[in-house]
Amino acid sequence: MREWCYLAYVCALIASVAMPQAGAIHAAYDGEAAPREKPDDEQMQSAQAEAEKEGGINLLEQRCQAGVSQECTQLGSKNEKGDGVREDQARAAAFYGQGCDRGNPGGCTSLSYLHASGRGVPEDAARALALAKRGCEEGDPRGCTHLGWMYATGYGVSKDEAHAAALFVRACDGGNASGCQNLGYMYSKGRGRLPKGEPRAA
Repeated sequence: MREWCYLAYVCALIASVAMPQAGAIHAAYDGEAAPREKPDDEQMQSAQAEAEKEGGINLLEQRCQAGVSQECTQLGSKNEKGDGVREDQARAAAFYGQGCDRGNPGGCTSLSYLHASGRGVPEDAARALALAKRGCEEGDPRGCTHLGWMYATGYGVSKDEAHAAALFVRACDGGNASGCQNLGYMYSKGRGRLPKGEPRAA
């Protein structure tokens, strides 16, 4: 009987050394390095948002390739701003060019801005002027504002503040806020043969 008790004591002692306590096992996985079975909500939402952006870009590219001019211009904007894609001014210019060539006046205007600033394409005042004219004439108020700025400053064309003011009127009437602001400035200064202090200056 004593021999049995002694053996039982030895076995219990071995078991207590060989098997770690339950608390020690849990402690190993309680720290920051513990593997997570599922990503948290923020990670899931971020991954979903990235997938949606990528899917949206792919859809825009397909529609642009199919000849939808507005989608080409939108792709240009996303590449110019780095919205959902890596910022790439040269790629933006290419998409704006496709949009413009396929009949979207916004693409013409946006490409005009790039040529005027030399972003993604060589600076080219003559090209910028032609594109701004096309954008304005085909119905983009931003094109009229940009063209007005060119006439107001003499960039790529002989300075003509009266013509600039007329273009700002056209842009403002078309709903472009910058056109209204530029027109207001000209009224406030009496520039472009406009009577100083007219209500539009407000």
